[in-house]
Amino acid sequence: MDNLYCKIYVNTVLPKTILTQFIANACHGKVTLRTISSMLFQIDVITNDEANPIMATSPEDGFIYYPYYLEIDPQDSAVEPALYITAIAKLLLSFWELGANAVAACDFEEELPRLASPPQPPATRAFPVIQRPGGIELNQPVSIG
Repeated sequence: MDNLYCKIYVNTVLPKTILTQFIANACHGKVTLRTISSMLFQIDVITNDEANPIMATSPEDGFIYYPYYLEIDPQDSAVEPALYITAIAKLLLSFWELGANAVAACDFEEELPRLASPPQPPATRAFPVIQRPGGIELNQPVSIG
């Protein structure tokens, strides 16, 4: 695989410093300023200037308006693609276990796990999502009936 760059959008209320430390712990990495370095990749944690709680409700591309995004690159060209992709998948699972929404955008996203409605406590999301009957998610309360 030629392009292993990956961008992950993250919806969480955690402050950037805590989010960065969480990621470092999840991938056994070391933090230097906003960059996390591990054996497989480097991750830059970036506050999204385009963050918007209303736009984040779009079911198709709302994730691009989440409060943070990660830019992830292989540590070097010798990284084994399968190990790298597995590590990205584990990072996504870590976010979902935390209760944060996380969406990957990369050339290999079909190889990553997908979970439209991860089990999470709403308090960990910057933009709360309400699960409606039938599996439809809305980012605001809706009265039924």
